[in-house]
Amino acid sequence: MKDSKGTVRKLPWYVEVENGKGIPLNNSSGGTYMKPKSFISAGKVYVNLSDLDLFNLLSSVSSYIDCWEHTIAPSLITKAKNAVAARQAAQKAA
Repeated sequence: MKDSKGTVRKLPWYVEVENGKGIPLNNSSGGTYMKPKSFISAGKVYVNLSDLDLFNLLSSVSSYIDCWEHTIAPSLITKAKNAVAARQAAQKAA
């Protein structure tokens, strides 16, 4: 990757995070999104990263997600299975 002067960048990755508030809306499938043009920024930060820096950060994120899935997901799956079974039992009884 090169900068505007054609020089090869030593830190080719640019990551920006912005925090703020907006008006939440729900879609038909149960998801949530933000009303267009309602976002009000409360601040943002950025960092330029090397390939290795970005790899290390994303590796940490991947490890966190993996740990979360192994720790939290089993109980969520069990609760969901029980809720489905209860709903099916109620439908059969009706």
